[in-house]
Amino acid sequence: MKNILLFFVLINPLCLLLGQTTYTREWGTLIDPVKFGSNHVLNVNPVNGNMYYVSGYLEIMEYNINNYQSKSIYKFQQTSFGTIIQNITFDTEGNIIISGRGTGAPPPTPGTYNGGANFIVKISTTGTVLLSLRANLSQHITHLALDKFNNMYCVGQLNKNTVLNESPFQSTADTSSIINSQDAITKISSNGQHVWSTFYTKDQSYIRSIVAADDGFYVYGDHMASTSTSNYFSTPGSYQEYATGVFTGSGGNEKNVFLSKFNFDGTRAWSTYFAVDRSMVPYGETLNYYGGLTVINNEPYILTKHEIRPVMTKNPTTAGAFLTTQVSMSQYDITATKFSNTGKKIWSTFLYYGEAISKPLDTNELFISGTAIENNQYLTSIVPNNAYQNKFGGGRTDNYIFSLSTDGSKMNYGTFYGGLGNDVGVTFATKNGFYTLGYTSINNSSISMFSTNPVLNQYVYDNNGKEYYGTYISYFKRKSLGLKDSSSKPVTFNIYPNPATNVLNIQCKDILPENTLFTVFNIAGKKVLIEKAQSTEVNQINISNLSAGVYVLKIDSNGTNQVVKFLKK
Repeated sequence: MKNILLFFVLINPLCLLLGQTTYTREWGTLIDPVKFGSNHVLNVNPVNGNMYYVSGYLEIMEYNINNYQSKSIYKFQQTSFGTIIQNITFDTEGNIIISGRGTGAPPPTPGTYNGGANFIVKISTTGTVLLSLRANLSQHITHLALDKFNNMYCVGQLNKNTVLNESPFQSTADTSSIINSQDAITKISSNGQHVWSTFYTKDQSYIRSIVAADDGFYVYGDHMASTSTSNYFSTPGSYQEYATGVFTGSGGNEKNVFLSKFNFDGTRAWSTYFAVDRSMVPYGETLNYYGGLTVINNEPYILTKHEIRPVMTKNPTTAGAFLTTQVSMSQYDITATKFSNTGKKIWSTFLYYGEAISKPLDTNELFISGTAIENNQYLTSIVPNNAYQNKFGGGRTDNYIFSLSTDGSKMNYGTFYGGLGNDVGVTFATKNGFYTLGYTSINNSSISMFSTNPVLNQYVYDNNGKEYYGTYISYFKRKSLGLKDSSSKPVTFNIYPNPATNVLNIQCKDILPENTLFTVFNIAGKKVLIEKAQSTEVNQINISNLSAGVYVLKIDSNGTNQVVKFLKK
């Protein structure tokens, strides 16, 4: 009796070719010639998955996940006193929350918090102003987060001589500090009422990120001018109760990162330092804020930049992590670290690069972006087989994008994204993919490799006529290698014999189109054989030259992919 193995191939998100997922660029477009360089304000709406970007004209632009067409949502006024927009986030209904400073915002909603030049405005995705208020902070609102009840938590600065009445944690600043305006956290209710304010500052400290969870919010920052006896940003029994006090050069250079969790009432739940020698929150070249903190299932994940001069005195990584040896060629190394919601360190791994971290809206993994630098010894080894771009593009820098498992043990995906110019960017994960915003300079051609938009694909020429430059947004869509397209019907086919020695027969109920391809991969994911199908009921593949072992057969037909394993004897 013929040994026939029947396969009924159905869609299954776990049925990946060798467990791999890849991403293809769906679209790209050049944007905003006014706002070249850093200080970009953008974010992904968790409700609709679209990207919202604040242009150089103070205009909120929506980029739909499906194409490169943009839409104007709302435009702030340009005034003689100036208007700056610094943060964009969203409430649970998908409304846009903007914070900034200046006189170009809409007038305050009656009865709301009102008393300063800083503003917070809530705008619907159709452009209707739903709420406007003024926050009483002496400097900018540097960071903004919303909890699941749509209460707002903003970080700004107050004069160090200010006294906060009925503060839940720290009513006075550090008056001995050389910094006159020091960080404070303010909670504002969903209807625009001031709830509480507290300083959170010591010596020369700075809050770099704030992210809300279901049971509180996390604060991530730098404690500068700290000493080995500094413990203000820690709680008893925490992972690291004291700063290291290590410094290089002149005094005031001592720097350790801290991670704190606060309750919604403004009291501190726990806090810890995280450093071996000197550590700091990494700063990206594309954003105007620090993107080194994200939260998944109420647990924080942080990116940390460690000074290694010339080596770190202790390895901060954990057993089984993705990278447990230093990878940097310079004086700094980057780690990704997970803490529990009670402040225990779960794992830590070195990274090749890392400036910003985000979580997709539909999967639990970490998307991390950074800047790859030319002549780095790791450029040929840090991109897997499923990359969109597996080689460094050229120039001095390229975007580097990768995803990391939430247990810190493996890289799920990685790719370069760059051309012959100097390219930097930042990645925001969304539904079924990710956006990358970046800018490119020192290009010798006017046509952009980052754009699929036939209207907006020309770089700007600089005033000296020496180079082309531009800013772009691209969207990459998740593709599961080996999965058939969801719009196609399941197909029944037979392969036999299995195991096979010399010939593998492929029998399909319908005659396959002539453009059908049969591709065989070994267990390491390397392509070892490819053949074009014949218009017959049964196709045969000669596998006699393959070594014994397990292989994967992929059938590509009319835009659909199906896979099955077989054994070569």
